[in-house]
Amino acid sequence: MSCDPAGKAGLHNDYTAIVVAGVQQKALNVLQVRRGHWTIMQMREQIIALAAQWQVDLILVENTSSGMGLIQLLKEQTPLDVIGRNPGSDKETRMSRQQGRFEASRILLPNEALWLADFESEFLAFPYGRYDDQVDALLLFLDWFAQNEQYIQPMSFNPQSRRWSFRTTLTRCIVRLPSLD
Repeated sequence: MSCDPAGKAGLHNDYTAIVVAGVQQKALNVLQVRRGHWTIMQMREQIIALAAQWQVDLILVENTSSGMGLIQLLKEQTPLDVIGRNPGSDKETRMSRQQGRFEASRILLPNEALWLADFESEFLAFPYGRYDDQVDALLLFLDWFAQNEQYIQPMSFNPQSRRWSFRTTLTRCIVRLPSLD
């Protein structure tokens, strides 16, 4: 699970976005995405609920000002394994590093989900859309995954079942950045 925490709650501020992802073979399945204008305590509750629902092993939180407080709360008040992550570069650069995964159809979305339309809309608008919080949460996970892929045990679920029916629509969402010539 990865979380891009917003600096402030409020309708005119960025969203906090949480992405739950699972790995099967070489594919990354986006299982759940949730976003909202939450206080730090509401973020904590969202993460705890999603971690329980999906039996999450690890939680990545972007190590920003609000992220630092959230990391501390989760570590002190829960048994969850929480890691703070600094992105290290801008979102467009991080997206370009993941482009091969998208082109190889290694990032899969469910056929149906309540959050899917908002996620795809934000993804297709990146980097020029109003919001990019869901994209940022996914990139936070993808960057960590790229560094740790060799150590990860794939999850076991049956993607053929109705509940786990995935498609590869993110291949059409590839961001092609302008040349830096």
